[in-house]
Amino acid sequence: MTKPVKGRPPEVIDFMVQNLKADPEGFMGPWFMGLVAITYMMGVIISQVTKYFSTFGYESPRLFLLVVSCSLLSVAQWAVIMIAEWDWCVANYGDWRRFAEVPWEAAAVSVITWLTVFVSQLFFASRCYTLYGRSKLVFGGLLLGMTTCLGIFMFLAAIIAIDPFNFPLIEGLSVSGLATHVATDVAITVLTLWKICQRGKMYSHKTQQGLIRLRNMIVEAAVPPTTCVILKMCFTFGMGKKNLISHWFAIITPTLYVWSMMFTLNSRVAVRQAFNAPTKDEDETLSTGFQFANLQVSTCKFGQAESAGQPRLSPDV
Repeated sequence: MTKPVKGRPPEVIDFMVQNLKADPEGFMGPWFMGLVAITYMMGVIISQVTKYFSTFGYESPRLFLLVVSCSLLSVAQWAVIMIAEWDWCVANYGDWRRFAEVPWEAAAVSVITWLTVFVSQLFFASRCYTLYGRSKLVFGGLLLGMTTCLGIFMFLAAIIAIDPFNFPLIEGLSVSGLATHVATDVAITVLTLWKICQRGKMYSHKTQQGLIRLRNMIVEAAVPPTTCVILKMCFTFGMGKKNLISHWFAIITPTLYVWSMMFTLNSRVAVRQAFNAPTKDEDETLSTGFQFANLQVSTCKFGQAESAGQPRLSPDV
């Protein structure tokens, strides 16, 4: 007879085993489908990263670290889930207790997930920092929300590792962490869109058309990961005790954030071309605060005075 593990009472494990046998699709299915989803999504990330480095090369230490860190964290998440699925479904097939005891992979995935989200959000927060004239207040407020969210989920991962059946605490931490995260995400998107829409009023029709394309790009990058987090929160609150469907959204969330970051980075060339497409009557560029590296552009900073009424382009994110 195995020795009981602290935080995992035998009677609770037996109860969980019965639930697993009654509804294996609801408990193990989300993990399996999560592995299928992120395996596909990893192929897209590899394509995005390859396109990024082939187009822009080495831009700056900060962007290099962001892209490489997110890529490595995505691979680490995929590897941990693969190890878990092999353990549960191949090496120990039929041993329901392996899953019911909440193994280390559950806590590890939580840590990797929210580290990946935090690193990805740093890129979008730094973009707001530049758009608002390097405002420490804006960046500090966003960083506070991001750090609070990360701290909550690191604490949650510790609870999952130590006392995984403390459902009231786990649910409370999950909902509060997700709510903080959604609020921070919405703040980043609204601040970015507000600044771009505000500045767009002073430019020509051609540039306004470019701004529409830029705004669409921002929305396209923001909606999928934020929607996924909201659905994760809803399913955690509504069905957390019945099944693990919310885990599927948790598994794919970090990959969606990496997708959004790489999509934004790789879209800069198309946005640049939209702003600077030559016409018969005008040749206008725009200071958006986005970085257009490896292109022959002006090196003036966002927020500098514009001479002769011509807006300028900042190469900084």
